[in-house]
Amino acid sequence: MSGAPKDYYTSMVYKSNYRDTQPPFAMGAVPKKHIQPYRIPFSSSQQSINNNTLPDGSVSSMAPSAPTTVQQAVYAPSRPHGYETCDAAKPTGKLYTHNPYASSCTTPLSGLSLTSGVDSFTNAHQGSYTPSTTRSSNSITTPHSTAKTTRPVYAASEASGGGETGVLTSTLEEQFLGVVGSIAATAMSSRGRHLLLSVLRLQHVDKIQMIYDEIAPQFNVVAVDQHGCHVVRTLMEYVSNEQMEALVPLINPAVVLQMATATQHTRRVLQAIFEHHKAEGLMPLVQIVKSNCKQLSMTQQGCIVIIRVVEYALPAQKRALINELVPILPDLATDQFGNYVVQCILKNMDGYISLEDLVESFQGHWVELSCDKYSSNVMERIIGMLRGHSRQRIVNELIFDVPNLHRLMQNNFGNYVLQAVIGSAVDQYEFKRIYDAVIPFLHTSPYGHRIEAKLKGRYDVLYKNASMGCCPVDASPK
Repeated sequence: MSGAPKDYYTSMVYKSNYRDTQPPFAMGAVPKKHIQPYRIPFSSSQQSINNNTLPDGSVSSMAPSAPTTVQQAVYAPSRPHGYETCDAAKPTGKLYTHNPYASSCTTPLSGLSLTSGVDSFTNAHQGSYTPSTTRSSNSITTPHSTAKTTRPVYAASEASGGGETGVLTSTLEEQFLGVVGSIAATAMSSRGRHLLLSVLRLQHVDKIQMIYDEIAPQFNVVAVDQHGCHVVRTLMEYVSNEQMEALVPLINPAVVLQMATATQHTRRVLQAIFEHHKAEGLMPLVQIVKSNCKQLSMTQQGCIVIIRVVEYALPAQKRALINELVPILPDLATDQFGNYVVQCILKNMDGYISLEDLVESFQGHWVELSCDKYSSNVMERIIGMLRGHSRQRIVNELIFDVPNLHRLMQNNFGNYVLQAVIGSAVDQYEFKRIYDAVIPFLHTSPYGHRIEAKLKGRYDVLYKNASMGCCPVDASPK
């Protein structure tokens, strides 16, 4: 043993060998807080003494009677905090009876009650379980029943004074029938919005027609409401092309612009119209968008409307919008939102506008656009698409004009355009000319390491399987 005192270890051995010398809690037992059954409470002894005392204070000379048996206190575990009894007479509080977004309605079991369930399982090993035939107020419900009934959306609440929709029924169809006649107002409330969305997703033609008939006259109000726009957008997904064409004349042009620029939720109403309906009757909406295309293209939500029209509209509608956008492409290319419209046109221009006409609109602005934060993305995409004479003209303006080349190499955005020109070199001859023009100024550029890496990468592509006779010396394989 180490240098601990001998008496210390002796005391430890004594305590470990003689458990009676230790308190109960030291041996792992929880101290008992209740009266022990083999002990007589102090109160009973005091009571017996008091029984021998006369009213005048003297002690009775009579012998005390035989000791009475004291009712022993039996330990009963206390109920934990929050424990609730299964008492059917106990008044029940408000219960949330179902999930509003469940796939089927919550139908209570007709034969099993809370009280009978507890009684039946007390003697599980003595007899078989027989459910009670009477229904209790606290009946157990299954979260997803297989009963073929309409799914409820809201549980009836005795304390809700009608809510926003004033409907206290338990099934979806009954709730919907309760708001017929005021569907437009119902759509502009939080609870009513969820009700109508659930009805629309049933895809019942009669119910869709009823909602359409009431919302169409109030479209200009409901479509820009924070709740109603969700109902209108979902309605646009389910109505037919004929219903959509009948709705277009009722839409105010000012409301179209407001939907396109207000919020992402109102913008999605217009987006849903063009995504789910390809009809000639939508041309009035395209005309409104076309007349304000520059204003819309320079807003966060409006540019998405332009992009969706270009992607989903009919060819004639798409051509009319693109022709209106081509003259203002240089202005849009330098805008933080408009540059996405230009890139969308470049991606969807086949059959609507030639690449030469598109390049002509940027003529004389290549260097300025290449050094701009937003339009440099457009220039990179255009350079990757160009071939032939159009490409040669742009390469001559950007690369073989020394002041312009020096500007690109010094600019934090222009150097990416220069890398795009190098990375899209079509043949060895063009690459050799670009290489000879860039190398003398490479050491002056703060982005020279990136440009040099692009030169070597393009060299590997063009010269990997070719002869080494005309290859640049510095770009030879390592």
